[in-house]
Amino acid sequence: MKRLLFISLAVIMVVVLGACATKEKKVEFKAPNTFTTLKDNSIRYIMRGHINSTAFYEVVNYAVEHNIPKVIIEIWSPGGSAHEALRIVGIIDEYRDKIIFETRSYSTAWSGGFLVLISGDTGLRFVAKNTSLMWHHVIKVKTKDDKEVKPDESTKLYDEIFNKYIVLRSSISMIVLLKKIEKEYWYLTSKEAIHYGFADGYIPRVK
Repeated sequence: MKRLLFISLAVIMVVVLGACATKEKKVEFKAPNTFTTLKDNSIRYIMRGHINSTAFYEVVNYAVEHNIPKVIIEIWSPGGSAHEALRIVGIIDEYRDKIIFETRSYSTAWSGGFLVLISGDTGLRFVAKNTSLMWHHVIKVKTKDDKEVKPDESTKLYDEIFNKYIVLRSSISMIVLLKKIEKEYWYLTSKEAIHYGFADGYIPRVK
């Protein structure tokens, strides 16, 4: 009788301990790429160097598959291909109702990086006080076989698409924007970025 009671208690202990272990087990975060981390149920992705839409899509896809509601994109980029920028902006717009996109830049958000910064959700686009930003006319576009197309054939179209998007995502008018990039490059301070509605404020201090 005692032996039977001992066995029953042992079985109960194993079941209880097993349930506790299962409950406390944490899901391992397998980073989509080397520039991602997981904290406070959000993915932080550092967009370092030239923008890459393939790496970015991996991050967004991972967030969707694992029900992670927020992606924080840190832009540290001099820009990149117009094709890559257009794809990243398209991906953000596609998933905007499902994922919260916060953008921030501590250092550099130029060209395509600038476009990504302004693509963040309104109210969640931040810059540091010394962030450098830049926008310009699309300089050149390459075809699939890496041949450069004449500027008047494709860059005009990309200019129109991107400039309309910039006006849509900010408080600047098309007339003012075209005047600013008249000499090709327009470098902005953080204060100017906030003034024109490209950013919503400075990066909040950690408390």
